[in-house]
Amino acid sequence: MAIGNLIWRAILPDWVLGLYKKGRDTRDSFKELGVYMQEMIQSRKEAIFERGLEQSDLLSNLLHANVSEDKGSMTDQDLMGESPTALSGRH
Repeated sequence: MAIGNLIWRAILPDWVLGLYKKGRDTRDSFKELGVYMQEMIQSRKEAIFERGLEQSDLLSNLLHANVSEDKGSMTDQDLMGESPTALSGRH
């Protein structure tokens, strides 16, 4: 069922999802995931760049690479966009 929700979320705008209960649940779940991911990114940035903690996980590695790249950097939205790809193992 989660794949189906992902597909509906990808193709339908919020107002359409709001028309039925499953759509509202899907929309609300994605909003909660977005808030959670934003909090995680901010927390990890503080831990790495302000407190100097070293962690070896995917998000920390992306943040380190993001700072060290000369060509440009990823926004928090970009980092959030990479998370589902990395979590699903399709990278």
